Amino acid sequence: MASSLRPRIVSFYDPDTAGTDSRDRKLQDILGWSDLELERSHDYIQWLFPLPEGSVFNYNAPIIDQEVMEAFRGQQNLQQGLRLSFRRIIQFYGFTISEEEAAPVITPLLGNQNDTTSAAQPDLSTPPEATSSSSFPSESSVYRVVRGDNWGLAHRNWTAPMNHNHLRISRILRSLRVLGLQRECTAFYTALKEAFDYPETRIGAKSMMFWTRATELPLWIAPDGEKVAWLKNWEEKNA
Repeated sequence: MASSLRPRIVSFYDPDTAGTDSRDRKLQDILGWSDLELERSHDYIQWLFPLPEGSVFNYNAPIIDQEVMEAFRGQQNLQQGLRLSFRRIIQFYGFTISEEEAAPVITPLLGNQNDTTSAAQPDLSTPPEATSSSSFPSESSVYRVVRGDNWGLAHRNWTAPMNHNHLRISRILRSLRVLGLQRECTAFYTALKEAFDYPETRIGAKSMMFWTRATELPLWIAPDGEKVAWLKNWEEKNA
C-alpha cells in the first residue's frame, strides 16, 4: 500500500518501495507480461506512462502534478524505471534501442599549418583521462530507436489505420517529455516518422499528426488541445 503522503505513481516506480497500481500489480509484474497480455489489457499503460490529464479509459489512472513531475525529473531511480518501461513497450511495437559511440570532435591544430613535424607528433604531456570534458559532445553515444528482430510480426499489431495503440503512442511520447526523458521521446518520434513511410505500414495521417503534437507542442498543451495551467506556469518559470 502506498503512503498517503506520497504519490502512488512515485511509489510504483520507486524500486525501493516497489509499490502497486490500482489493481495491486507491481511494475516488474507488468514488464514481465507477454506481448499478448500487453495488447489485450487496457488499464496498465496509464501507469507505465502517466499524464497530467485524466483518462476516460481508466478512472483509477494516476495524474501527474508538479510534485510527481519534479520527482521523476530529479530522481535517477524513477527515470531508470521509466526507461525500462519504454524499452519494453517499444519492443512490443517491434523496435529496439541502438546506441552508437559518437564521433569525437576534432579540433583543428593552431599555429603553423606547414609544420608537419609538430602536427605528426601527439602531445603526450597530458594523459587522456585529464582531457577536459568540454572538448567532447555532451552525449557519449548516438541514441536511436530502430526496427528490432521482431518487427516483421510485431508491427502488424499497430501499423493499421485507427488502431487503439496509436492513442497509447501519443500518451507515451507526451509522458516521456513531461517526466524528463526528452532523448527517448525524440528518438521514438523519429522512428515513428520513418515507420509512417514504410511500404508495409498503413498508419493514418491523423495519428501522425497527434504524435507530432505530442512531441512538439508546449508541454502544457496536450495533443488534443487540453491545457494544463500549472504546467504552463512551470514551463514559463523554467524557460
